[in-house]
Amino acid sequence: MFSCSTPRIEKRTLASQVNCHDKLTVFPRNMADLDRTDQTMGLEPSQRDLNKVSGANKIINEIAWKKRSAIIANDQAQVELYDKKILEKSNSIIPEIAKILELKGVSSRTITKSNDKGQEFLEVVIDPSRNSSNEIVTALKRVKKTGGKSFNQLIISPYSTTGKLYAGSYSGGTNNIKLDIRNFEELFIKTGNELSQTIRHELRHMYHDARRARGEKSIYDISFFKSDQKSLPDLDGGYLNYMSSEELYTFASDLTASARELKKGNVKNVKAALKNIKNEADRFINRTKTAEVMTRSNIDELDKYLDKIEDVALDTDLVSLMSKENIQFFKYTVEITDEFGRKTRIPIIGPEEKKLLQELRKNNPLHVLKKDLSSYIQILKNDQEKLLSVAKSNAKKAEEIKKKSWRIRVFSMWDKITRKTNKDKIDLLVKDIIDLNKSIQKEIP
Repeated sequence: MFSCSTPRIEKRTLASQVNCHDKLTVFPRNMADLDRTDQTMGLEPSQRDLNKVSGANKIINEIAWKKRSAIIANDQAQVELYDKKILEKSNSIIPEIAKILELKGVSSRTITKSNDKGQEFLEVVIDPSRNSSNEIVTALKRVKKTGGKSFNQLIISPYSTTGKLYAGSYSGGTNNIKLDIRNFEELFIKTGNELSQTIRHELRHMYHDARRARGEKSIYDISFFKSDQKSLPDLDGGYLNYMSSEELYTFASDLTASARELKKGNVKNVKAALKNIKNEADRFINRTKTAEVMTRSNIDELDKYLDKIEDVALDTDLVSLMSKENIQFFKYTVEITDEFGRKTRIPIIGPEEKKLLQELRKNNPLHVLKKDLSSYIQILKNDQEKLLSVAKSNAKKAEEIKKKSWRIRVFSMWDKITRKTNKDKIDLLVKDIIDLNKSIQKEIP
């Protein structure tokens, strides 16, 4: 009846969602204090070295966006062709990146790996224990023991992230954070308490992984997966294959970080900052829409399942129901499959769920087994309904935030007459964004 759970999935940040100059203003609870002064980090690389990497990254970016169009068009031949081109160009500049890191005072090693097609690619691995001069790595080293999780390695990856248009990723199995080669400069963006948005984003995923390791359940433990027939309903194409509901938390935090920087006056161009807030609100809304569509579908499946439990008349019928229907029970997870074959995976974390599943393994009378199974399915349904409610209500808030940021930006001349009025409006905008973030965070015990 029960089988092994599937491996962990890396959490990722889209390259198009990165603002490399945001300060660390919203950070997971229990994180260590990262405030330190600037440090000198060795010699400076030549402009020629930087231009070479920048030029190659521009080409990679163009190929990667073409690949995304091919993925959406389901043109596998073109996808493989673009993968090969990305791989070749990426491998050609990894030695240049390693050279720049060395000149910047960052100790690293270059390793060779293979993808699932047997193609070799290079990665640059930065081990925190070998780096004391780079303050970004030093800051990450101080992110110690977030509930049983410690940052391990920082990896600059030319293929596993670039090929999928991601700016970064976090792997719960290894506690490694990866940066796409197009974002490796983020290693050097820190002044005082400042860390780049991609690194911050991935550390938030580490926080959630640590929370689950402590046995703390939340609605942000739910993950969605595409099927062979249908992708996830993602509006901007960033999460067509996989999305964790954690993204509601991480994108709301990204939005709040940008808003607080605007309020503090730590932005060079106020209009550009307002436009960035509008875009970040849009990306948050896209994540909520994916959650909304998938949870509605799951609630329908769970209702059907509850009806079928009621109709069970024999023990063998119950065993058949639990092994053959659209809700599958594994050792550490439960999976719901919708009418299009898309899957939703829920880890078994809460003590009540664990107790009910233990009872289902016992040789109890049929009426007891039916009652326990119905109770468990109702818990799953309640969690889906709660996530749906959070997604819907906060999507509405984000829509209002988009409108407000647009109005302030478009209708303001930023002269002496309107400056104070606009400051008041910005203060109200930031308050709305912080309220949205609190609404998201309150769902964590």
